[in-house]
Amino acid sequence: MQNKKENETLEKYAYRKIKEALLERKLAPGTQLTERSIQEAFGIGRTPIRSALHTLEAEGYVKIIPNRGCSVIQSDKKETTDVYELRLVLLQYALERGVDHYTVDDFKEFERIVDLERQAWADYDFQQYLDAVEEFYDLIIQKADNNFLWSVYNPMKNRVRVLLTLYDDFYMKHREKNKSLDYQPKIIEYIKKKDVESAVRLIRELNYNIIEGMRFGVVPIGKL
Repeated sequence: MQNKKENETLEKYAYRKIKEALLERKLAPGTQLTERSIQEAFGIGRTPIRSALHTLEAEGYVKIIPNRGCSVIQSDKKETTDVYELRLVLLQYALERGVDHYTVDDFKEFERIVDLERQAWADYDFQQYLDAVEEFYDLIIQKADNNFLWSVYNPMKNRVRVLLTLYDDFYMKHREKNKSLDYQPKIIEYIKKKDVESAVRLIRELNYNIIEGMRFGVVPIGKL
């Protein structure tokens, strides 16, 4: 069994290997997944594979249709734009509500998160990069001090992560300068100045650039 970590259960191993295949574009959107193909690729039984697929379905990466099988979810530019636009509405609300309540410690936290993003980019670590991006926007949502906001925001956050995992050009553009990393410090400066309009404008511009850089209709670049 390849690369199974010590004390890692078979379920977690199956989940990790399938997730890695998604991140590495070995499984493109729309790809049909069979228990047999996964079993042959990773040398594990069907029970942990089924458990892993159900976890991935709950996270939004795959769709299981009873008696018909499982496939990686698909999206398109319109749906992706809709998701990002709705998330921006929530971020704008959070900024307007919380802009007067940021502290010195909050801005230190922003800087720490941006450093994590830069390090993840340098380390070629897409998962860590996505974690840091989520932390950045989570802090904005947190400052709104509205618990109900999280129940609306979290589905958007999760969907954005799925879309980035499946369509972002991270591995293909890694040799280039990551222009997205230039936006966060500027957004932070506008928040410091309590200039919500300019902060939202930059987030909207960043969203546009991210979506334009996505590779819809991609095909697998490898195999399990």
